[in-house]
Amino acid sequence: MDLDVKGQKGVTMVEVVLAVAIVSFISLAMVAAISQSSVFSRTIDTTYTSSYIANRRIELIKRFSFDQLAFTEETAVKVGVDGNIDPDGDYVRTTEISTNYGGNSNLTKVKVTVRRLRLLASGAKAEDTYVGSPVIMETLLSNFE
Repeated sequence: MDLDVKGQKGVTMVEVVLAVAIVSFISLAMVAAISQSSVFSRTIDTTYTSSYIANRRIELIKRFSFDQLAFTEETAVKVGVDGNIDPDGDYVRTTEISTNYGGNSNLTKVKVTVRRLRLLASGAKAEDTYVGSPVIMETLLSNFE
């Protein structure tokens, strides 16, 4: 059996290096996309949860009588993901009440700000350091009939 190697073609070293470079580039691009997707997902989750907490607070305040709204003000209260007060909560909520809004005694402005506490490498929460931008919701409540 006689083998003729003159007609056969092989893969050159340049082609192998080029193929490895292309596969490496595609792999790195995919890893970067997955990593960025993970960061984006965490950001969206934090924003959604903060919005839920702020909205829940406003809905609760709407149940109070107009004369009691001033008593619902709070400063830097730790809450859990459900919006309930929790000393170990991951979020901090502040509620500002502005009575006589715009000089009108029948209007009260409610402003709720929610921020997520930053977690340290140790797993503890940084008390005055937050993740991302705060979520701020405002509404006007009236005493008109």
